Amino acid sequence: MVLSTKLTRAVGIEHPIIQGGMQWVGTAELASAVSNAGALGMITALTQPTPDALRAEIARCRTLTSKPFGVNLTFLPSITPPPYAEYVTAIIDSGIKVVETAGNNPGQHVLRLKAAGIIVIHKCTAIRHALSSQKLGVDFLSIDGFECAGHPGEDDVPNFVLLAKAAKVLKVPFVASGGIGDARGLVAALALGAEGVNMGTRFMCTVEAPIHHNIKQKIVEADERSTSLMFRTLHNTTRVFKNTVSSEVVSIEKKGNAKFEDVRHLVSGERGRQVYVTGNPDAGVWTAGTVMGLIDDIPTCHALVTRMVEGAEQIIMKRLGGMVVRSKKMDAYSELETASQFSENTTTSAAVSAAIQLDGSVFTCLACHVAFRTAAHQRDHYRSDWHRYNLKRKVAELPPVSMENFAQRLQAQVTKSSEDAAKNEFNATCQACKKSYSSENAYANHLVSKKHKESQVAWDKTQATISFKSVTKSSKPSEATSSFSFSSEQEVPQKEQKKMNWRIELASAQTPESLNAVIDAKIAASVHLDPHKDCLFCESHKSISLEENVKHMAAVHSFFVPDLEYLVDLEGLIAYLGEKISVGNIDKGHCKIDYEDGGEEEVGDFYDFSSTWDDVDGEEDEWEDTDEEADESTNAIVQQKPKKDAADIEDALVTRQARKRAPVISDDGMLLVLPSGKQIFHRNVHVTRTPKNPLPESLAITRAVAANYASMDAVAIRSKIAMRAIEREAVKQNKIVDRSYQRFRAKIGQNANKSTINQHFRSQIGFD
Repeated sequence: MVLSTKLTRAVGIEHPIIQGGMQWVGTAELASAVSNAGALGMITALTQPTPDALRAEIARCRTLTSKPFGVNLTFLPSITPPPYAEYVTAIIDSGIKVVETAGNNPGQHVLRLKAAGIIVIHKCTAIRHALSSQKLGVDFLSIDGFECAGHPGEDDVPNFVLLAKAAKVLKVPFVASGGIGDARGLVAALALGAEGVNMGTRFMCTVEAPIHHNIKQKIVEADERSTSLMFRTLHNTTRVFKNTVSSEVVSIEKKGNAKFEDVRHLVSGERGRQVYVTGNPDAGVWTAGTVMGLIDDIPTCHALVTRMVEGAEQIIMKRLGGMVVRSKKMDAYSELETASQFSENTTTSAAVSAAIQLDGSVFTCLACHVAFRTAAHQRDHYRSDWHRYNLKRKVAELPPVSMENFAQRLQAQVTKSSEDAAKNEFNATCQACKKSYSSENAYANHLVSKKHKESQVAWDKTQATISFKSVTKSSKPSEATSSFSFSSEQEVPQKEQKKMNWRIELASAQTPESLNAVIDAKIAASVHLDPHKDCLFCESHKSISLEENVKHMAAVHSFFVPDLEYLVDLEGLIAYLGEKISVGNIDKGHCKIDYEDGGEEEVGDFYDFSSTWDDVDGEEDEWEDTDEEADESTNAIVQQKPKKDAADIEDALVTRQARKRAPVISDDGMLLVLPSGKQIFHRNVHVTRTPKNPLPESLAITRAVAANYASMDAVAIRSKIAMRAIEREAVKQNKIVDRSYQRFRAKIGQNANKSTINQHFRSQIGFD
């Protein structure tokens, strides 16, 4: 028989038992042993000194068990609180699926955990706290009765009342915590409405618990009265093992007006840790619950969990089942309720039907071959997964399965899904062969292949050569040292960037200020690539010079730099692209620089086309009409030309006033004033520059890169590169002219209106 509850189905464990978080005790050894026993083990986050240490502990636990386990994170008031946000980040990055929280309001951290798809179990000591936590969206609540170790709250309500009240008012499923250490406690918790139990002190007294054997033996010898309640006067009640230190703390409090500073030296965490290390129970204070009265041995975690579950099954099936007294009419169709024989025995079914008609009604499910005494139970059954499963089997003309069989199949499917998910999370990359693998078997087969071994030897030689050149290139020892320190500095922000999940950080930003802060942090934590060493596409390759780096990217990654003839700052261009890749603004899967449709303006600072332009001479005298009032952009261009200044325009206007009835040409021949007052400028005013010869090759690195591209047939001849650049720049410079000319033609229709060449034309309006 399997005890299947909402907890076991949601978390994917076999038994509804959780190992609670315990400072200095909840390590990978104990958590893995509990999980291997079919329950849910918990690593205590604050036992680890740093978030990185927590990551390492989680990784170590995964080497000890393949079954689900979680992390406990307690939020306590402190003058210098731990970096809780970083611990949460470590939990999310490590792929933990279940987190138990406790202490102060964890609202902001719960939102991050829920956004990452983590099941959150929050521990409460009062119903009012549970109702508040329910609003946060937690998945489960852990209701702590007054019997528990650690912080039982200030209400002093035991579990018998607390659990029954929780079942009455809470909508979120909950587990029972405090005073539970055997099968009877498990059954009682389930009967009171809990979906499982949470045990701490009981798991301390197991073989796998990482504490001294003397402390375990001390728990066995103690009874339910061997605890003390400290900090009652400070309104921070804590249940600990009764020893000389805790008794001294209680006596100081009883004197009155006690402050925490009066007992700080007695209750320090380091003294409590020494208890578990040295085995001296009087070395400091250490937590323990009243459940010590039920502990009389030191079993393994597997033995403890197994006997609790089997004992609970016996109590439910035999003791409690034997208390239900059946009436005579219920005995007549008792076989109907066991369902497995109902469809196979037609004679019994007929007799039962007759009995039903005589003695009362019964509600049945023909798909599952079960019967119920009330319609409410029947309706609940119709909503169950077991009923839906049997309906599908009925459609496929297969016999129904019992509830026990269905639970076993469901557990097997959950286990298989967990194993498949673990396999799908595998991701490995072979640096030597430049291949990635999502299957552990495929990666293992690749490592033993002949091709990989040959590639690995070649890659090792290449890395050794690059390292040797990097060292020998520096002429002074101090220079060599600085080059290596540069690499180490690059590694630090890269590791920091892996710690932070920027998508979650950006999604959790609530205000523009917080969003900008996250963006600034991302830029600060990004890796700054060295254009002389670091490849823009692969992290493993290191070059010894900028020329070799560009050559590698061109040959291996098809990287192409456009318009090399005009490039004056190759190092700056590579450094700029590296910065964009570092902050995630460009996909390094692309090997082409955005150099069209406006993209060339972004990298224009690294190019110089100034020496390729010259003023146009020998243009034919042609006229082009425009409107003085409508074409402000053209007037702006005219004002920028050295051939046309303000004095010339003023002279032209004076001449027009003197001779209103005749067209007037300015002295420089660039402006025609019509009798109507309109101004017509010469076409040379608009066409200003035309690209001519390409830039000389002034940069040695640029010449080397261009020669490298030519050797790879990336371009036919270098003159074609220059010609294409000339054509693109000519189109770009003449855009203003084309737009102005098109607006002019659309406005007055030059092709159809010949008035501009008629010297006797007079406008029908505007006479003086």
